[in-house]
Amino acid sequence: YDGNRSEFGEVLVGRLYQPHRCCNEIRNFVYYLLMHEPPDSPEDNLHKFKSFQHNNPSFDAGKRPFWIERSNVTSFIALVRHNTSTLQEDSLFFKKPGESAVLIYDPNTIEPQEQSEVRRICDTQGWKFRPKTEVVGTEFSIVIIYGFKEFHFEAFTRAVNRLIIVTTLSTQGKLTRALNDLKNGRHVERVCES
Repeated sequence: YDGNRSEFGEVLVGRLYQPHRCCNEIRNFVYYLLMHEPPDSPEDNLHKFKSFQHNNPSFDAGKRPFWIERSNVTSFIALVRHNTSTLQEDSLFFKKPGESAVLIYDPNTIEPQEQSEVRRICDTQGWKFRPKTEVVGTEFSIVIIYGFKEFHFEAFTRAVNRLIIVTTLSTQGKLTRALNDLKNGRHVERVCES
């Protein structure tokens, strides 16, 4: 904390010396999503509480956030098994010794049976398995976001070096639309301005 304080309504905002634990690639991506996923209601003002001016950049991890679209949980598990069977450092889910990995899921969007299947693959891979409500204040080298319909700032910012987002046909929503817009180069200027 650098001692500078400012008030925003009834909220006191402090600024940390090191504004991010995330690499630049994740930080830039998360702030893009924060600004481009339109709020459902006037109460969704998280972007007003976040600083978008960062004098001190974070570090470069060399890996951009990655989005995977799968038809269902079985397809996702097959991808993980295939990808991790090679044990090559350039594989998507490769975890170096000493790195931590977590799959963060939204318990409101995936059924208990699907949660059970995803938990099993996490156990097999040595990943933690946590609902989005239990990850505030923690960080992991690798974060896999699974089954989110909407952007959740706290879950996405748990990643330090690598962020992987997995959506399925049953979890398409505002997040999928925002990711598709980014992928296809569509930019809605009025959303940014608001």
